[in-house]
Amino acid sequence: MAGDFGIKETQEGVNGILLLAALIATQLKDGFQAGQDIEAIWAALKNDVELNKALKDAYEGSGQIPSELKDLDVMEGVQLVMGSAPGVMKIAAALRK
Repeated sequence: MAGDFGIKETQEGVNGILLLAALIATQLKDGFQAGQDIEAIWAALKNDVELNKALKDAYEGSGQIPSELKDLDVMEGVQLVMGSAPGVMKIAAALRK
């Protein structure tokens, strides 16, 4: 039966990647300045509590993602897309600034 595994770990994985992508987009939108951008990204990875929690959650559940994706039904796919919207909006906002 589809939907037995849910999408919790997959959603956490997607959210972690989107937060990381927003951070990188913020740093690189005006071009790549090697030292400055790498230092800023490294500092955020060490100090940003929200980003750290999201990446930790994404990593810890990553082993279950293949099972969740194999079991994905249409409703869960819609939930995944809707749950990803805030992260996509963060990336878009970072690129607009």
